[in-house]
Amino acid sequence: MRRRWRRPYSLDNGLGIVASWLFVLGTGSLFCLIDLLAGGRRFGVYAVCWLLTGAVVRAGLVGLFVSDGAVRVRRFWRTYTMPWHEVRTVEMRPRAPWGHQGIRIVTSRHEVIDTPVLSAPPGPWRPALHAQQRGGPVSRMLPPHEFEQVMTLLKRRSGGTA
Repeated sequence: MRRRWRRPYSLDNGLGIVASWLFVLGTGSLFCLIDLLAGGRRFGVYAVCWLLTGAVVRAGLVGLFVSDGAVRVRRFWRTYTMPWHEVRTVEMRPRAPWGHQGIRIVTSRHEVIDTPVLSAPPGPWRPALHAQQRGGPVSRMLPPHEFEQVMTLLKRRSGGTA
């Protein structure tokens, strides 16, 4: 059975930022490969360019994904996949000093997994902060109404309570 993973939120600005970085680094990698095949000896430059390209690709994959049978939390360094029946509760992570709230998933094995999905802070500065951080490498910043929709979906699918 093949699972179809989807993000329960839109990617508006985040995907554009990752795509532009990927284009720049991919072009640089192409030139490095051409130079390497032509006999160039700058292996350190090539390695850095390829590592940066890989990091940008991984940053684009950070987020929260759902399917009919499971939920997947993809962080920069690690990915957690758990069937819906293993999700015990979905709750709000305590508000950080800078104003972000996150989503926390507690499994039936008592694992606590903080997702990279955050709610943008309230206030007049939120639109500017939201535009800058929506596609951050380690988190996805959502407007409050979209954040609430994601919380509702996760609670409904898991049967968990806050």
